[in-house]
Amino acid sequence: MNKKELVNIVSEKTGKSKSEILEILELMLEKITDALVAGEKVRLVGFGVFEVRKRAAREGRNPQTGDR
Repeated sequence: MNKKELVNIVSEKTGKSKSEILEILELMLEKITDALVAGEKVRLVGFGVFEVRKRAAREGRNPQTGDR
């Protein structure tokens, strides 16, 4: 499912316009992103937890040449 499909489904279920639903969805995603950038966890009960996890750097390779 993509954002457009989600907007269509929620619009049909709620009777709200697609533009209203899109505005709300984009605001929610913006606020989730802001919280993650600030280092916070985002918990949506019954759905999941979003958090940024730091990983150690790793060395990349060019798959065609094998160069590092």
